[in-house]
Amino acid sequence: MSNIRTMYHTQGYSLPYLIKPIRCNRYNAWLGSGFYFWDDDADAIIWGKEGKTSFGKFVVYISKIDCEDVLDTVFNEVHYKFFLKHMDRISQDIF
Repeated sequence: MSNIRTMYHTQGYSLPYLIKPIRCNRYNAWLGSGFYFWDDDADAIIWGKEGKTSFGKFVVYISKIDCEDVLDTVFNEVHYKFFLKHMDRISQDIF
């Protein structure tokens, strides 16, 4: 079974168009610095409308991503529990 999936990367509109994704370094990024991709194009569009307002316009890039080492915390219970376990451990270290 192939681990290659179509994913979506939302960025503010600028030229030239991207040839690779941009690392998110926002102070309030959900999971810290990293490359964020959406599994659904509708979610990518919503993020463009809500999260990229300072640009005035946005672009959704389509990529083929090897998801072998990607956690699916929505539809995979094992991945979700793994994620929660590690988030709990991290939060204990912080607090």
